[in-house]
Amino acid sequence: MNSTRTSDTVKHFYGESTENAMVERKYKNAIDSNYLLKIDKFETVSESIAHHCSYFPRAEEAANIAQELYESLNNQLVNESFRLIDLKVDYIDPTFEVLVKIQLKFCRENHDKLISLQNYFPPNDSLVDNKVQEVYKK
Repeated sequence: MNSTRTSDTVKHFYGESTENAMVERKYKNAIDSNYLLKIDKFETVSESIAHHCSYFPRAEEAANIAQELYESLNNQLVNESFRLIDLKVDYIDPTFEVLVKIQLKFCRENHDKLISLQNYFPPNDSLVDNKVQEVYKK
């Protein structure tokens, strides 16, 4: 009986040392280590999520304050824009009609100034007119 027991022990010891048994043990060890790494990573991520979740209420409060401020300023702009449009000065108004009116005013003022200067020149001097025409022809 002793020899049978010894041979079974030796057979069992060397039987598990085959290549398949070693590969199987390596595979189990790899799976176990991979499993432990995944659990550790999950715990780290869950701790990180719990840590970042504490920021959410503050961020939500800041977003609400920003939204209220935006709505307040937007309403103020919408309500006051009509009053500002009514207060505009005509010569600042960038429309075509106003631009033409400004040019007309400018031309009239300058035309009046030129007419007032006409009094300082002799009336219809044909000699001077002829000389000017000759210069133009040259």
